[in-house]
Amino acid sequence: MDTKEAAKTVFSEMDDKGNITGGLALRWLEAETSGLFPRTQASHRSDLKNPAEFFRGRIVRNITRRDVEDWKIHRLNSHVRGDVKPSPLTFNRTLGHVRRIFDYAVTHGLRLDNPAVGLTRAKVPKKPVDNSDSTRVLQPPLPTCVGVLQNPPIFLRDWHTAAGGSQS
Repeated sequence: MDTKEAAKTVFSEMDDKGNITGGLALRWLEAETSGLFPRTQASHRSDLKNPAEFFRGRIVRNITRRDVEDWKIHRLNSHVRGDVKPSPLTFNRTLGHVRRIFDYAVTHGLRLDNPAVGLTRAKVPKKPVDNSDSTRVLQPPLPTCVGVLQNPPIFLRDWHTAAGGSQS
């Protein structure tokens, strides 16, 4: 790509309905999602609406690390403006797309570096672990018959000995 084209390539162009209609974001979408299922392609387009709107009309070469950090702050605080705040997983997926778009720009000579590299991901809260059933799964079944305890089969005898019982 020549330097004149690189100097005027914008991150995204959008129509009045919020659809991505041009720019690097559209070029990346078409190149990277061409072999994917239509629902996956639609998901990628949906994920990119926010960064495409934020960087709309901005020359790719002029977007700085600070601009990408500002987008992150803007996106993670969107609920303050009345928008729906994305889940951490959704934000991280979108951040991955933004990183790959800038990687695409580096690969195609539109940028020298990727301003989104090293940008921290949103913290995903850990789900509470329910251990109530795990102890039952780990414990072998207890013999209930007295006759089995006096002359247990080999597998129960070994288990009984390993559990601290005496061998008969």
